[in-house]
Amino acid sequence: MAGVVDRITFIIAAVAAALFYYVYLKTGQVPWGATGRAGALFVNIVPKIAFAFLIGALLTEAIPREIVQNWLSDRAGLRGILLGWLVGGG
Repeated sequence: MAGVVDRITFIIAAVAAALFYYVYLKTGQVPWGATGRAGALFVNIVPKIAFAFLIGALLTEAIPREIVQNWLSDRAGLRGILLGWLVGGG
């Protein structure tokens, strides 16, 4: 696993900083409105993501490996593709 700040994270942070600076130069004001909206979105999404990760980790312990392989392996064919699509898109 990469560290907390890997190359992609650094690139995203650099783009955000550049946009923040651009908006500041364009308007002459610090973009607090956008920062507040980003913070509200963060606070709203983080609990959902945390619980989704927990569910995913618990499912790996709760469902036997053989069942998952039977339903989602390449041997499952179209049924496996549809099931994966339904579960992933739900």
